[in-house]
Amino acid sequence: MPKYGIHHIVLKEAVSQLYASGNSAAGAAADVIGHAYVNQIVGSPYRLNVHRHVTAENFQDSWKYSEYYGGESINRTLFARLGLPQNLPSDVGDLLFRAFKDAYDGVSHPTRLPGDGFYTRNQIDGTYEVFYEVLKLMGGLWVGRPEEPFSGMTNCSLRQI
Repeated sequence: MPKYGIHHIVLKEAVSQLYASGNSAAGAAADVIGHAYVNQIVGSPYRLNVHRHVTAENFQDSWKYSEYYGGESINRTLFARLGLPQNLPSDVGDLLFRAFKDAYDGVSHPTRLPGDGFYTRNQIDGTYEVFYEVLKLMGGLWVGRPEEPFSGMTNCSLRQI
């Protein structure tokens, strides 16, 4: 168990503190409500049906995004909508680095990474770079919704057919 919760980590920047609080609350709400819903759809918890769980979540994300943005494809427009900087801002990277250290240093934690088991500051930047490039790549991997084979036929009278 970490020695500090997210609310115990002292964050100097007000924006970072608000982001961390909002992100934690949103994550908790999604876990409590969302995963129970997805588990019901899938028929079992994540650990027993990973592929079904991921497929159900991806479908829900895509559908909700499309509904909210008037039919837009999440893959096609998410990258542009997020407006992410190409490189991780140094204050955000420093915040992540400090938060991991403050929360887990001195307590039992996974140590698969060389050294003390924590990402280095450069590895955090590298992880963001991969995330950025994958999200950018997804913009070109979208498939438009197919048109129904007989679209418009329900608007015709029987005489027109």
